[in-house]
Amino acid sequence: MTTVSVIIPAFNQAAYLLEAVASAQAQTLPPAQIIVIDDGSTDATPKILADLCADDADGYQLCMVRQENQGLARARNRGLQMAQGELIAFLDADDRWQPEYLAAMTALLAQHPTAVAAYAAWQYMDAAGALLPQIIIPYEGAALTLDSDITWRNALVPSGVVVRRAALARSGDFDPAFSGCADWDLWLRLLAQGPFVGAPAVLVHYRTHGDNMSDNVERMEDERLRVYHKFLQRPAAEPIAPAAWPQPGPQWAGYTYFLSALAYLRQGDSARGAERIEAAAALWPGLLDQDEFYYELACCRQPRGFSGAAQGLDLAESGARIQRLLDADLPALSADQARQAWGRAGLALAQLGAVTGDRPAQRRFAWQALRFGAPVVRRLAGRRLLRSFVPDAWRRKRSRP
Repeated sequence: MTTVSVIIPAFNQAAYLLEAVASAQAQTLPPAQIIVIDDGSTDATPKILADLCADDADGYQLCMVRQENQGLARARNRGLQMAQGELIAFLDADDRWQPEYLAAMTALLAQHPTAVAAYAAWQYMDAAGALLPQIIIPYEGAALTLDSDITWRNALVPSGVVVRRAALARSGDFDPAFSGCADWDLWLRLLAQGPFVGAPAVLVHYRTHGDNMSDNVERMEDERLRVYHKFLQRPAAEPIAPAAWPQPGPQWAGYTYFLSALAYLRQGDSARGAERIEAAAALWPGLLDQDEFYYELACCRQPRGFSGAAQGLDLAESGARIQRLLDADLPALSADQARQAWGRAGLALAQLGAVTGDRPAQRRFAWQALRFGAPVVRRLAGRRLLRSFVPDAWRRKRSRP
C-alpha cells in the first residue's frame, strides 16, 4: 500500500491549525505521518501542537518540530527531511482537505505511473471557513494533465498538490530564495522530470484572509520575475530587465505585470493598476487578444473568492473601467486594435452577464461585441445574444435526458 507523509508548515496560524490537522486526520486513506513544522510561532501554536501530540493515539505518527523562524521554504524542507512516505502531501496550516483528498490523489498517481505529481481543483473559503463562490479548476476534463501553461503562470496551491518523494529527491527541495513563489519554482523543476496529472473534483479549500502572502503586490511581482529569471537560466548577477529576455520571457513578464495590475485595482489603486496594464501590454501585445484579460479586468474589484459571481459585480462599472483603460492607458493601440479590443471586452462582459443572470447586461454587451468585434468574436456574440432571449426554465427542460 502506498504511504503518504503530510507536511504542514505553521507560523502564527493558531486560529486555523486545528482545522488543518483535523482534515488530515479525517482522510479516508489515513496518512502514515503528519509532520507539523512550527516555524518560530509567537502565538498559541506551540501549545496547540503539544496538546495534539499528547492526544495522538490513532497511529498517525503526528510529529511536531519547532525551529527558529526561517521562512516557509525552509519549514517545508525540514518536513521533507523527516518524511518517510512514498508520496508527499503539502497542507498549509490555514487550509483544509476534503476527506477523500489523499485517496483520490493516490489513486490518480497509481493510474499514471509516469506522473511526478497530482493536483486537485480548489475552492476559496473565508477566514471563518465558509465556502466562497470561486472555484479554480485549472484544466477541464476527466483526466487532466498539466501542460506548458505552468511555465508562465501558476494556478496550483501547495495544499492541492501531492508529489512522489523520489521525484523530489531528484529535483531538490524548496528554494529558500523565494517565499511566496517557492512552490511554483519547485513545480517547474518537477515538471522537467514528467507530467502532473489532475482531478477536476474540488478536494481542497483555500482560506483567504488578511494575512495571505499573495496580497503583498510588490513582493509577489518581484518573486515572479525572479522565478522567470531562474527558469530562463539567466546569470544570477544579471539585472532583471524583462524586455531584454529571450522569448517567451517578455510574455511571461507581461503576464506578471497584468497580475500586479489586477491586485492594485482590487486594492483601489487605479493609477498603479493602469501603469502596470500599460507595462504588461508593452511587453506582451498579445495580452489584448486573451479573453482572460477582459474577464479578469471586469471582476478585479470583487473580493477574493468572489470573482465571476454576482456578489459585488457591477457590469456597467466594469465596462466603463475597461473602456477607460483602452482609451486612456494604452496609447499605442491603433483605432482598429482599440475597436477589436472593445469587441472582445463586450464578449467577456456578455458572458459574465449570462453567468450572473443579468440578461439586460448580457444583451447590451453582446451587441457591443457584434458591433466592434472581429469575425470570430461576432459569431460567439451572436450565440450569446440569442441565448439571452431563451428562458432559463426552457433551457433546463431541454437539457434533461
